[in-house]
Amino acid sequence: MSLNIIFSFISELNVIKYTISKTDRYIKLGYKYSLPKDVAEFSSITDISKSLKNEYNEAEYENVKKSLESDYSKIEHKFIESLTKVFGDKIPRDFDVVLTKYGVVGAFNPPNKVTINFTNTCHSPINILVHEILHLIIEPFVIMYNINQMRKERTVDLLLNSGEFNMLGFNSWQSNYNGAEKVVDELFKNDFFASPEQFFKKLSKIK
Repeated sequence: MSLNIIFSFISELNVIKYTISKTDRYIKLGYKYSLPKDVAEFSSITDISKSLKNEYNEAEYENVKKSLESDYSKIEHKFIESLTKVFGDKIPRDFDVVLTKYGVVGAFNPPNKVTINFTNTCHSPINILVHEILHLIIEPFVIMYNINQMRKERTVDLLLNSGEFNMLGFNSWQSNYNGAEKVVDELFKNDFFASPEQFFKKLSKIK
């Protein structure tokens, strides 16, 4: 499973524009996001580019890339082994990983794109990476069974904190799942590892 790690001035500009377009959604969900200094929702492309030029330092991204590659190499074999055990062998084998200083903590875009905000102080780039990879893998079930955002987030965090993925040493939870844990946790414990699809199917029937 290989990582194609991407960063550039243009990719940062795209992340910023996308973040601005999603601010209402992020605020509604209680998600924090970051933008360049002096950039706001109604900033022009010219002003955004000017602010980004003042902050963009390619060497900083290169250092993060090297660190992420090193961290990933330490877990890669066991991580793939666990993914295959849980989800079968039809999982993505290559990922495009965009490094950014802006937006929310992390994001994903099927079939194989992950975005990592490496300035986040609560989550390391490697933790964000595996979190978003799991999102990508379960997304077909999420779409098929219309699973809402907080139930989806709770499921991913339960996976990362489970025995199947203990090689990650993951110990991180959202501060608030809007009560999703009351619905998800017991069902996850009883059903997920027997059949992820059946878990999501049953979850979809709980209102």
